[in-house]
Amino acid sequence: FGNLLLWKSVYEYKGQFWVDALRVSRDVTVIEGDSVARLNLSEQFPWMDPTSQQALDIARFRWFSNDYLAVDKQDPYLIVDMRYSQLPNEIDGLWGIRLDPSAAFDAHVEWVTRRSTNKARVDQLLAMLEGDGAKPIPSNNR
Repeated sequence: FGNLLLWKSVYEYKGQFWVDALRVSRDVTVIEGDSVARLNLSEQFPWMDPTSQQALDIARFRWFSNDYLAVDKQDPYLIVDMRYSQLPNEIDGLWGIRLDPSAAFDAHVEWVTRRSTNKARVDQLLAMLEGDGAKPIPSNNR
């Protein structure tokens, strides 16, 4: 039910991913989210050997996530899929892969899932569904 009313908007502009929640009822409103830099391996992980197993694992994750990848803001070694989060205006990915700079050349990345259904998160989602914090989308009509 909630996905019919509340949508996640992810877009890229100048190397940044921007995330907002769109509430679609009689009127479309927006609940503004956050932004994060798009994944750039050579800049964010200059220590990584591009032929290592971790680099190959990133390439596979990039393919499955349609290249919607970013580094988590709280964990500098966690690469997340931007498309999915618990709240539609968040960047915190539901899953990702954690790198290890001291890993052996043939070591795989760690698969990480992050899901929490505590009361505060549920209350946040319910408030969004009710339109709390939602603003009208400016019209482009002239």
